Amino acid sequence: MTLLTIAGLLFSAGDFLQSMVAFGAANPNQELSLFLAPLRTNISPASNLYVAAGRDQAHISNLINLMGANGLHFYKSATNGANQGPDGLIAKNDVVLIKINEEWPYRGGTNTDRLKELLQAIVNHPDGFTGEIIVADNGQWQGNMNWPESNAEDHTQSTQDVVNQFPQTSTYSWIPIRSRRVQEYSQGDLTDGYILNNNPDPETGITVSYPKFKTQFGTYVSFKQGIWNGTAYEKRLKIINMPVLKSHSNYGVTASLKAYMGVQSQGEGQSGLANGHSSIANGGMGTLMAETAYPTLNIVDATYVNANPGAGPGTPYNMATRVNTIIASTDPVAVDYWAAKHVLMQTATLIGYTDVHSINPDNTDRSGVSVEAFGVWLKRAEAEIARAGYSVTLDENEMNVYLSTEAHPNPCHIRASYKAADNLTVTLNNITLVEKTSTNQYTINYTLQNTNPSQTITEGTFKIYYKMATDGLTQNGPFATLIPNTTVTKTYTFEAPKTVTFDVLAYNNNQSSSPEPPADSLLWNIESFLIPEFSSLIIPLLLVVAASLAIIVHRRNHPPKKANLH
Repeated sequence: MTLLTIAGLLFSAGDFLQSMVAFGAANPNQELSLFLAPLRTNISPASNLYVAAGRDQAHISNLINLMGANGLHFYKSATNGANQGPDGLIAKNDVVLIKINEEWPYRGGTNTDRLKELLQAIVNHPDGFTGEIIVADNGQWQGNMNWPESNAEDHTQSTQDVVNQFPQTSTYSWIPIRSRRVQEYSQGDLTDGYILNNNPDPETGITVSYPKFKTQFGTYVSFKQGIWNGTAYEKRLKIINMPVLKSHSNYGVTASLKAYMGVQSQGEGQSGLANGHSSIANGGMGTLMAETAYPTLNIVDATYVNANPGAGPGTPYNMATRVNTIIASTDPVAVDYWAAKHVLMQTATLIGYTDVHSINPDNTDRSGVSVEAFGVWLKRAEAEIARAGYSVTLDENEMNVYLSTEAHPNPCHIRASYKAADNLTVTLNNITLVEKTSTNQYTINYTLQNTNPSQTITEGTFKIYYKMATDGLTQNGPFATLIPNTTVTKTYTFEAPKTVTFDVLAYNNNQSSSPEPPADSLLWNIESFLIPEFSSLIIPLLLVVAASLAIIVHRRNHPPKKANLH
C-alpha cells in the first residue's frame, strides 16, 4: 500500500469523524441568507471592513468597488479613479503573493472561484500589470495545489487549474522546503528554504520563521525582506492573505490570523519539525504576522463556511454551509472578530446549534476546544500586533462595516446600537412570528439568555420594554422581567401585510420607577421586516435564530455614548 493511499484512508477516516460532529446541527449542508448590518463609528482611527454578501454580490469585483467607494483603493496608480489612486494597494509592477489555505480539499481550502476572480482583478490593473503573482502556502502535514476535489462550483477546479490560466502567475507549496534552514539572500545564500530565528519570542514563545524561494519565473522572494534584485531588496512584495472561514477543534476559529500557521516552517505532528500550534494560545500568530510580512489586505472567504463548533479545520462537502459572503480589511484582528461573530456564529445557530461559545470572539470559556478559547488567543494576538505599531482592534465601537448585499426575501436584521465597557451580553434565541388568521394576532416568542460569564443577572434585576411600529403607528408593549434562560412571549394584533419595526429596550430596574424606560437604554433593533398576508392557519415564520448581540446595560451614573450607526 502506498503512502498516498494510506494518507487517503487516514484523511477519509478523519472526514468521517468530523462529519459525526456535524450531527449536532440540523443540517449544515444548505444555503443561507445571513442578516448582516452596516456599522459606523465616529472614533478615529477606526478599522474598516468591507463585506459583499449574496450570490450576486459576493465577488471580488464587487468587493473592490465597495472598497473604492469607501476610501480604500485596490490599485496604486498616479491616476485617480474609482478604485485607483496614489494611495492604492497594488502597483502595476508589484509581486503579489496570495496566501491561501492549501492544506485541505473539499470546502476546507480557499474557494478557487474567488481566487480566480482575484487573479483576474490583479492582471486587470488599470495601468497594465507587469508584475508577478504567486499563490503559496505551507500545508503543514499535508497540502496540495491540485486537489481533485476542491472548494468551487466545479469541484474539479483546483488552485493549479486556476493559476494555469493567467500569465506571470505560479504556485509554490512551501512544504518541500520547510525543513531546510537557510540564510537570507543578502548573506549570499540563494537556496530555497526557511529563515529561522535563533530564539523564541519572549512574549508568545514562537520561534519566528519564514520562507525564501525562487519562483518559476526566476524571481527571488523573501517573505520578510521583499524581492531580491541581486544587490538589494525591493519593497515590491504585497501579501494578500486569503483564508477560508471555518471552525477549528483546537482554537475555535480559523480566519486571517490562524491562516498564518501556513507561513511558518513548522509541520503539525511531524518528526523533526517543531509544533507551532502551541504558540497560538499565547498570541503567536500575531507575533509571526508582525515580524515577517504584514498582510497588505486580508480577504476572508466565507462563500462556504464550516460553522460546526468543535469541528474543523477539515471540511467535507456535507459539513459546509453556503453563505455567499466575502470580507476584506487591512486589519486582520477586526476582520476575524467580525467574521466569527456575525457570519460564523449566526450560521452555526441557523443550522441548528444551540451552543456556539467556542466560536464566539467575546467568550473566554475554552470548553469545546482542546487548547485555548478563541476570544483569549485573539486578544493576545491583537496585543502582539499592536505592540509592533499596527492599528488593530477587537472593539466594534472602533469599526466601520461597509456592506454590499442583496435584498433579503425577509429583510429583517439585528444590530447593537452602541457598546461600552460596562456591558451585559445577551443572546436572542428562537425569534418566531405566528399569525392567527381568525384574529390577526401575531405572537412574538424569543428567549433571552445571558452569555457573558463575567456578568450575573437575577430575576428582577433587569426589565425589558417592547415597542413595535406598524406602518408608522406605534403601540407599546407592557414590561417584562428578564429571567435568564426563559422564553418571553408577546402578542400584538394588526392586519397583514405590514412593515414592522420591533424595538427592544433593556434597563436596570433600579434606574427608574417610571413606566417608561430611561432614554439612554435602547440596545438593539429588529428592523423593517414584512409580515406577509397568510391564508392558512397558524404558520410559523422563522426570522432569526440566535443572532448574538452585544447589548449594553449601563448602571446608574454611567450613561453610554451612542455610536453613529447607519
